[in-house]
Amino acid sequence: PKGATIEGLSVLEKKGVRGAFIEACHESVKKMRL
Repeated sequence: PKGATIEGLSVLEKKGVRGAFIEACHESVKKMRL
């Protein structure tokens, strides 16, 4: 659900951890590709 993702990102932005969340996403993508 894209809407839930966007809402979640806005909450993360307010907490100032969006960067860390995106890094975690990139790491999971790397592991999925292996």
